Amino acid sequence: MDPLLSGHSIWQSLNHANPFFMTYNSPPILLFFFLLALRTYRHFYKSVRIEEKDDNLEEGLASYQDALPTDDKRQIIAEEEYYSREYEVKYYSDETVGKIKDALQADDDEIRS
Repeated sequence: MDPLLSGHSIWQSLNHANPFFMTYNSPPILLFFFLLALRTYRHFYKSVRIEEKDDNLEEGLASYQDALPTDDKRQIIAEEEYYSREYEVKYYSDETVGKIKDALQADDDEIRS
């Protein structure tokens, strides 16, 4: 027994993708080509977007205080001590200053090791 052929071809289906002659199967075909074009675009331009990195942070850091450069940590602590002593004003909470001091101590320990 020979299989029965429907007489349909991919070219007949593509003819239905014409936006001036829309049928019931036009949206899926147009969606297929749109997604194919989008995937192709992302494939070729994805590596360009990944290489664009404008911050100095590394992934996997636990908190903001750990991510700060050591010089910035020292400056924040010095400013906080100065304004507390001279003007009795606090810019950061005691908890935040404590975390920055702990992170600075950890940085100093790593540098000495």
